[in-house]
Amino acid sequence: DAWVVVEGEVYDVSAFIEDHPGGRLLLLAFAGRDASEPFETVGHSTIARRQLRNMHVGTLDATGVAAVDHRAATAMHFGRSARLTGGPACTAKDAAALWEVERHGFLPNREPVGVEALRDTAFEPFVDLVDLLPSLGFTGALRQRLDGDASLQQSLLACGDPGVLEGLSADQIERAFSVVGYTMVAYWRGGTLDYSMGVHGDSSLRQKRGGSCSIDKVVETLPLYLSKPMLLLSESVGRPPMIDYASTVLYNWVRVDKSGPISMSNVRCVLRLTGLIDEEW
Repeated sequence: DAWVVVEGEVYDVSAFIEDHPGGRLLLLAFAGRDASEPFETVGHSTIARRQLRNMHVGTLDATGVAAVDHRAATAMHFGRSARLTGGPACTAKDAAALWEVERHGFLPNREPVGVEALRDTAFEPFVDLVDLLPSLGFTGALRQRLDGDASLQQSLLACGDPGVLEGLSADQIERAFSVVGYTMVAYWRGGTLDYSMGVHGDSSLRQKRGGSCSIDKVVETLPLYLSKPMLLLSESVGRPPMIDYASTVLYNWVRVDKSGPISMSNVRCVLRLTGLIDEEW
């Protein structure tokens, strides 16, 4: 069940999750919470508001308790811990605790692990690649390297077998999801963007430069050795097969001084696509 509160009214949106135009994760993010501000900010249509009225199940009183028929269900929803996107679907035993957001806001409950956490696992070949992304991915050389190395392709493809996740913690699975995602994007778009061609006022000169890929060669189909591991991890963490906000921001940092605070001056990015300072910001 997924219930939300909008302007003091309680709505059961469970049956609408899969049909929500903004995606199921957006609804799940506010399950058991007050969604008034985001609902109004988006600017829902008259039709959407009419649909919402059809899902009405009760009203909150002054104490914040919902006056509905299913009091037990209400207590379960409003008393549960707040989790990112309503709680990940990761199969690891410690997955729920990782994304509890009561301690650090939207940051994970535990400090993110670095790529070294994937050493001595099936995902080690991806770790070796992700360290090179700012140089290889920038020009498109990553695609050339992967397409020309059959042995490496087999090592990456093996990461798509379900058995590779056995024994991995939620932290390792989360890191694997981001590492594979970054590699996938670098392969897909590497060498195809203007910044990979250098900064020039003359567009014709910019087109003549570049690395191993010209600016118009964005691949339309990903090879199986990238897509299979990404789909496996996507299913495990319960999120779309892409680098998302969690991968690029919420779980993309470690403290410089481990004994220091979690602050902007004491964190650095773990994964970067370009190596430019912009990514640190």
